[in-house]
Amino acid sequence: MTADTSALGAIKAERHRLSSEGPTFVRADGNYERVSIPERDADVLRDLLVSERAATVIEIGLAYGASALAIAEALGESLVVV
Repeated sequence: MTADTSALGAIKAERHRLSSEGPTFVRADGNYERVSIPERDADVLRDLLVSERAATVIEIGLAYGASALAIAEALGESLVVV
């Protein structure tokens, strides 16, 4: 297994963990459910980025990382985090 595939596997695993268990810390009760995108929407975002062959994505994260993980999964091996 290469480093790229293990990183992609870790991204997928964290997406699944986040959607099934939620974050380890929340700002207030119910906050995660109000501000984070649902797993199905994150799947749509990922699939759209893949189908459009997106090479550059700017993510301004303000919540719990669900959309950032979907974007990271879509970019796969070309992922660069700044």
